[in-house]
Amino acid sequence: MNKLIGRNDPCPCGSGKKYKKCCFLKIDEAETKDLEYSKFQNTRMSAKGKLLETAEFEVDISDSDVLSFLSDSPIYKNRDVDHFYHMAEHLVFFDITLNACKIFAYPIGNENVFLWQYCLNNFRSLFDTPEIKYLESIKNYTAGFFQIKDIDINTFITTFEDIFTKRVYQVKDKKLSQIGVRHDIFGGLLIPYNDIFVIEGPTPTIFTPDDKEYLRATVQQFYRMDKKRIRKTDHEELSRFLNISPIFIYRMPLDYFLVKHKEQDTADSKILTKDRKEFILLKTYYKISNREEIKNKILKLRGFKIKEEGSEVDEIIWTNYGGISFGEVSIFDKEMIFLTDAREHLQKWKNLTKNMPLEFLNTEEVDQSEITGKLIEDTEDNIMGEKPENVSVEEFKEAAIKEWNIFYDIWFQQGDASLGYKSPAEALMNESGKQRVLDLIDGIENEILRTKKFLHGDVENKIKYFNADELRKRVNIKVL
Repeated sequence: MNKLIGRNDPCPCGSGKKYKKCCFLKIDEAETKDLEYSKFQNTRMSAKGKLLETAEFEVDISDSDVLSFLSDSPIYKNRDVDHFYHMAEHLVFFDITLNACKIFAYPIGNENVFLWQYCLNNFRSLFDTPEIKYLESIKNYTAGFFQIKDIDINTFITTFEDIFTKRVYQVKDKKLSQIGVRHDIFGGLLIPYNDIFVIEGPTPTIFTPDDKEYLRATVQQFYRMDKKRIRKTDHEELSRFLNISPIFIYRMPLDYFLVKHKEQDTADSKILTKDRKEFILLKTYYKISNREEIKNKILKLRGFKIKEEGSEVDEIIWTNYGGISFGEVSIFDKEMIFLTDAREHLQKWKNLTKNMPLEFLNTEEVDQSEITGKLIEDTEDNIMGEKPENVSVEEFKEAAIKEWNIFYDIWFQQGDASLGYKSPAEALMNESGKQRVLDLIDGIENEILRTKKFLHGDVENKIKYFNADELRKRVNIKVL
């Protein structure tokens, strides 16, 4: 049994000091800070509750008033915001958004101040001293969209970077440190707290790295609409714009919400390929007698190149000069399969291969759920696979790292739509290409980290051994 350390005992850290004069002070300081933060959290919650009560009973601000103001922009023209607002499944989204707007972004009457300012000026007596101190601290807010660069789950401190100004902030938020992962983007207001910040009025939407350009472009669109004739602006100006008019912090997730639901509403309409053909998955089967001969003949055709060679199957991809995929070929010993996403592509394939020694068997239309199911199955087997009982942790870890290293190499050489169908290796020819590759890696890491976050900690899983820095190493080696 371990003996409890007394205050006057030598400190176990080996400093030679008494415990009470050494590490005990650090523990005591940490506990004091946690208690202080908990009290501050209670103060915030209490103050915001009083603000919302004042809005309802004293100032007479309704949710519909705030919703009308929130959606008062040309960008929402012909978009039925009220329709979504009254749907029960969207209650949480609108509840969070409207309450944040009500406190931090809705101008009160002719005074053109926000609710927290209005209450501080006109209903000060409703708040106790700690609450008033909190309300006063809001005056120094910084509004914007912030990307997570690092999280310390022990101290609940998250390092944020403003996506417009690149300024870095240390933010303390227990819930955020629990749900957030690197590269997530949040909208809201940073409020000073001691020598760091807390985030107030965060948007209900967690944006991904893939949304960064959308955020920048849409904020710029709002800015130009608001400033009328303004054609160009820089990131500093956009940051000032959000700080002067924080309502646009909340118009962004509303726009994003409506865009997503528009995509869902049109999901059943005709889908087109990237070259504007009607999307339909078609799988064509052939019987062959000479695998090598067929493979060599196909590779001589323009646009066809090896994706992967193996003892059981050779995979060939077919792209046009712009990098748009027209199909994939799988060549086995006695069989060949051609998969494409348009009837026009299939017809072109038939014209190209009509003189090859192929015996046509049949063409079938592929149920997309089959493809989705296979992707899920592959993901579970190859990435989400758990450790078998008869394999040691060290063996499993070694095998998982080996598989990920294979993935890193393959990924680096494969074309990607976001890179104009170039591979990451090909995209590194200039600085803008390098940045796009690094942004793409951030996106992959973000997805993997989010998956890791919700895995049971005691489960040995391949995904735990993914390391995005291995991809970044390959970028640096290629650039050098």
